[in-house]
Amino acid sequence: MSSYNKVILMGNITRDLELRYIANGTAVVTVGLAVNEKYQGKDKTCFIDCTVWGKQAETLCQYSGKGNCILVEGSLELDTWDDKDGKKRTKHKVNVSRFQFVGGKVDNVKPDPVDMEGSSRDEVEVEETQENIPF
Repeated sequence: MSSYNKVILMGNITRDLELRYIANGTAVVTVGLAVNEKYQGKDKTCFIDCTVWGKQAETLCQYSGKGNCILVEGSLELDTWDDKDGKKRTKHKVNVSRFQFVGGKVDNVKPDPVDMEGSSRDEVEVEETQENIPF
């Protein structure tokens, strides 16, 4: 019997994005995603970790941040590891194959210096307040 593993989620980024590079130079970022739904009149939130690789990871970090809404498409993976006590731990995560920005521009994202005429990155100040975060 054949199998099919595809996940499509839309939610808000829950934490600041930290771009890392692995040994071969490939960019990677782990995104915490909060997916909200209503069930029997109550709000229910599911928190999912998603991993974005390569140029997509760099683009996501450049143009998005905590509180932004994104749509991700990918496959579900089971991550396993041993904790500090030697116990086996597991967690499901999404390996993102593509993503899309959803909604308008959010003020907490630092602008690209190329888009600003006559300004350098050092001259740009971005006001970050709790009011900008939708949850």
